[in-house]
Amino acid sequence: IVGKVKAVSENFATITSVLHKDMLVSCRLKNAKASGTLKWDGKSASYAEIHYIPRHIKVQVGDTVVTSAYNSIFPDGQSVGYISD
Repeated sequence: IVGKVKAVSENFATITSVLHKDMLVSCRLKNAKASGTLKWDGKSASYAEIHYIPRHIKVQVGDTVVTSAYNSIFPDGQSVGYISD
């Protein structure tokens, strides 16, 4: 995912990037089915943070992160990234 469309005209579109400090995206770990919220930390454009994953879920480096069905902007299962740390 890149961001959400904010406004459109005949020739242009304005998009709010996922790399915006106020953008929150409902996501989940693909294999664990655990949902959380993706938020950019404002540091590196290559990384974001996932908050609110339940503590009993064992998150592993390399786990795939996708959008969740709780999301009103993106369809379920769209690739977001993977766990790097």
